[in-house]
Amino acid sequence: MIDILKFVKSSTIIGLTKRFVPRALQNKLFKFSMERNNELLRKTVLEYLIAGGGGGKLGLFLETKRFNSTEIAGLWLETTPDGSKRINIDGAFLPDVTGNPVYNISGAVVDTFLFHILGKDDYDKTDVDRFEPYMPEGPYGYRDGEFDVTVKNGDVVIDAGAWIGDFSALAACYGAVSYAFEPVKTSFDMLTETCRLNGNNIHAVKAGLGDTECETDIILDGHSGGETASRSPSEHEKTERIKITTLDKFTADAHLQKIDFIKADIEGMERNMLTGAREVLREFAPKLAICTYHLIDDPKILKDIILDANPKYKIVQRKCKLYAAVI
Repeated sequence: MIDILKFVKSSTIIGLTKRFVPRALQNKLFKFSMERNNELLRKTVLEYLIAGGGGGKLGLFLETKRFNSTEIAGLWLETTPDGSKRINIDGAFLPDVTGNPVYNISGAVVDTFLFHILGKDDYDKTDVDRFEPYMPEGPYGYRDGEFDVTVKNGDVVIDAGAWIGDFSALAACYGAVSYAFEPVKTSFDMLTETCRLNGNNIHAVKAGLGDTECETDIILDGHSGGETASRSPSEHEKTERIKITTLDKFTADAHLQKIDFIKADIEGMERNMLTGAREVLREFAPKLAICTYHLIDDPKILKDIILDANPKYKIVQRKCKLYAAVI
């Protein structure tokens, strides 16, 4: 008799199965395998994706829809004791978004959770070099000797552009406390559910971070997480009025005694956020993992703002992110 678990563990067999076996039978096979051993299947699928399965790199593989976003989220879907559903990515909890294609959980799985899923939470340079080419944007952690931009137990984390709270859930899993900033109502509503699922380690803040206190319009592009306030909306684009604050003001108002880590993916507003965090950068020197792909001059502009606020920072530019720390 064929051992189904050994069968699905072979990436060669997975590739052949997904190419030649009817989809209905594939679904039955994967469902049966998940019932037998969810952890093995999850890691097998991710390892297959990382290996460039499906005839190309990970991004191409996902684009072919052999695994769509709902299916990827479903690999970590579980039923809680009270009968509700949640996504449990090795101890980081998210709401069940499998029924709503607006939430592209596949990107979160790969960029936010990949290292956690594969058990490589130290984000060593060797592993980042290995996996980064197959990741859409790269991880939110990087370590090279003394240069260590990773979330630690007890850290106070700022999650700028929290979306549904994927990074905050991961930070909570590491033992950190996260202040998650998300100005868009639909995402914020989902973020509050993520807060509930992860206990008291995530504090949701319904605001964006910028260089001044104000209200502005954010453009809704129809895909949750892709909204932007970095440009003026056109006549036909849908918008939502949101609140903007600065990290310096929030830190003072909340009486925070330290900030250890800032993650930012805010669709071109990263420079504004850093400008409004000069005192935080100078006084607390938090580790930084900042997206640099939204505007063409982001790598230079963001580096200049950081060093102007605190010249002690060492900065490393990678694929789509800037990592910074004071050693």
